[in-house]
Amino acid sequence: MCSRFAMNISADLFTRFFRLTGRPEPDLLHDRYNIAPSQMVPVVRQSAGHRSVSMLKWGLIPPWAEDPRVGSRMINARMETVFEKPSFQQPIRMRRCLVPAVGFYEWVTLQGRKQPMLIRLRSGDPLAFAGIWETWTPQPKQGALFGHNTTPVETFSILTTTPNSEVAPIHNRMPVTIAPEHFDTWLDTDKQEAHEFGLAMLPARNGIFKITPVNPLLNNPRNEGENLWNPPSKPSQST
Repeated sequence: MCSRFAMNISADLFTRFFRLTGRPEPDLLHDRYNIAPSQMVPVVRQSAGHRSVSMLKWGLIPPWAEDPRVGSRMINARMETVFEKPSFQQPIRMRRCLVPAVGFYEWVTLQGRKQPMLIRLRSGDPLAFAGIWETWTPQPKQGALFGHNTTPVETFSILTTTPNSEVAPIHNRMPVTIAPEHFDTWLDTDKQEAHEFGLAMLPARNGIFKITPVNPLLNNPRNEGENLWNPPSKPSQST
């Protein structure tokens, strides 16, 4: 499962790493250390060969949903079953995206408390999670519930897979990470079947992640800031 991650990438690096058609708007790339479900997140999409950044809400809402709160249960999609789930069958074929990050978090229990662990590349490079997206539009009959707002909402989910050797001791799932050499394949929705783009979804190889304990203030999704990467006040584990 991936339920929290961080994204602090300069506009220049972001543009180069994701090979964007144009430089992203400055207000899209604020440094964020505690991204949580239901928040708006910058994602990279491709249309007619051009890549751009858009803000989407984390938690996929199927077009037929009567209540958008179902998105809170669809922040992740399992790679092994994504082609079988009605909510994900069309997005995995037609609406794939990259979710930029610099690291993600999982938790361990140490001395009776939840200790967040930051998982990032040893190289220091950005990460690109495999994402799928969808558009949901409130219906008129739902107007009272949503303030009569019928503006379409774009949402996304992050694919997960089995963990590599570093993450396995902490959690039994991890995000699918797309290597830069596979960006073109993943974003090319002319390729709609697993055999056409499945190599892009291979689990991360062993030995690439660094895992460090960080500030337990991260446990509260309302907390934000660079101080969340500070080491915990008490001795903890590091790998």
